[in-house]
Amino acid sequence: MGYPATTNVGGGFNIKLKGWKMFGRVINPARFDRALKKYLKYYNGKSGQLGRRLIKRSIRLQSFWAPNSPWTVKKKGHNKTLIEWGIMLRNTGYKHITNGFEVGTHRVSDDGKYNVAKIVHDGAVVKNPGGPGVAMIPPRPFLTYALFDRKLMSESTSKIAQQSNSKFMRQLRFNWKMAIHRAFSDGFSPAKKRKPKA
Repeated sequence: MGYPATTNVGGGFNIKLKGWKMFGRVINPARFDRALKKYLKYYNGKSGQLGRRLIKRSIRLQSFWAPNSPWTVKKKGHNKTLIEWGIMLRNTGYKHITNGFEVGTHRVSDDGKYNVAKIVHDGAVVKNPGGPGVAMIPPRPFLTYALFDRKLMSESTSKIAQQSNSKFMRQLRFNWKMAIHRAFSDGFSPAKKRKPKA
């Protein structure tokens, strides 16, 4: 790699055209924008894949969540929290959006009226299906727990969950730094010459 400009022994000023062209590529906003979009999509995909794995792990973390009510156990036929037929696990994923990505899961009620995933995540007060009055669905914030909020951690939390909670944010920051680094680095690579069509 040549420097943009050097002085020679005689005191004159010698311009190296190759170095200036390279400098121009590095600081070219249009080139950097194209490169950054390309690498952000790649590294956001890696972050999304990690988020998907951590959310699935959080859903399966049975010992940390409030137990099911007797009515729920009878309806499900088992006592696994957050899991009935595995719909949320199968629907956990990520997708690319403008300048970022979304990661999460979804499940709606059979009649399509209720966002079941949000209800079991945030908790709710509902009509008691097993009798008169109302019933409380305790919050089980599996998304927040898996990805963001360290305040949810407690001494009873497993080591796996503690690692999951911090791993996503560390990896997300690293991936964004790598995207920016590689977008800049592309400017130092010589532009590829296209072969003329025969």
